[in-house]
Amino acid sequence: MGKHVCSVTCGVLSIFTKLKNSKDLVYHRENKFPPDRLTRQQVHPIVTRFCNEVSLKSVREEGCAVCGQLTLIKNLTGMDHIKDNLGLLEQTGVTRLPRVSKLHPVKEIDRPILASGCRRICQTCNKSLVKGMRPKFSLANGLWLGEVPEVLSSLRFAERILISRIRHNYCVVRVASGGRKLKANAIMFSNPMQKIYNKLPPPLAEMDEVLAYVYTGPTKPTHDDLKRTPLLVLLNHVGYSDLVIDQQALNTYPDDDAPVSILYYNSETNKNAEGTSSHDMDVEDGTETGDCLFTMLRAEALRHLNTNGKVLAIGHNDIPESIYNNPGLYPLMFPCLFPYGLGGIGTANIGDTLHKKHLLMYHDKRFQTDLHFPLIAFNHAQIKSTTKSGFILAD
Repeated sequence: MGKHVCSVTCGVLSIFTKLKNSKDLVYHRENKFPPDRLTRQQVHPIVTRFCNEVSLKSVREEGCAVCGQLTLIKNLTGMDHIKDNLGLLEQTGVTRLPRVSKLHPVKEIDRPILASGCRRICQTCNKSLVKGMRPKFSLANGLWLGEVPEVLSSLRFAERILISRIRHNYCVVRVASGGRKLKANAIMFSNPMQKIYNKLPPPLAEMDEVLAYVYTGPTKPTHDDLKRTPLLVLLNHVGYSDLVIDQQALNTYPDDDAPVSILYYNSETNKNAEGTSSHDMDVEDGTETGDCLFTMLRAEALRHLNTNGKVLAIGHNDIPESIYNNPGLYPLMFPCLFPYGLGGIGTANIGDTLHKKHLLMYHDKRFQTDLHFPLIAFNHAQIKSTTKSGFILAD
């Protein structure tokens, strides 16, 4: 063995190569535990970086003028350097100008389509325009929505149901913590508008015979409360173009008063003396600001029914609306979010998931603050995902 020389034929071949001298090796010692306290010089840069990351300048968001998406202000730039490329944002057939009368013609925006109130542009849209290309998520690509008028944004839950042409089932409930959750799949049915009315407003003689309005509030309804009407939906929403405004019936309505008689019952307090605890020191039950509690509205409705009050019962179509290849579904179900009936899911050349994300990040946060849209949109995504998985397993 002393004369043996290893070669490639040996069963075990080891080749040793010198890398470093032993004096150049670094020996890692075990970490000390517990470690020493941080010095003031070490703490200062850590706190400084944290304060910079959570400062208002770092977390504040604004909308991009091209795509309308909420973006950090630090990622937005001015639009002066791309004024010559704004012609790429002109498009016909995707916008509408607001109308206040049926006599006014339907017009579109004849200039670059930009988000109202936004003056800067995000980095993604800026890169596309600099290259001479239209950004993928620009409003000109069928994603334009338009501003929501105040008369629509101030509508209550029951009022929104009345004006929507498609309604969803009772699938969203409120939990004890104040949030909301789904209790069933969202199924949509179209309202039989033509069976209810084909002309608006209804004749004055029918108002007292059929409809009953319950107003719960601290004071009698004012003239401004009575003047609120979603007439702008009929004038501007493409899904309501078949409804006719009966000008003859409208002329019979009083200009400075309500078309129906209003009975106002004044009460000193809304507390029940027999059911009030000795520790209850509040003057009245309920909230001082905001919407009236739903339990109080329900109590008023039950009282109206118990006194043989008249109501209008509205059914729905027997066949549910499809969630596939139906761009008009969401604009007809949420006319307060899509005031012009444009920009519905499926109108743009992007996937449904990206389109819903785009809507939820819209700069005015109308979709984020809506109580039903996020849950219903997410539920439809679940239904499509499970249906697709079922087809794959079946194949």
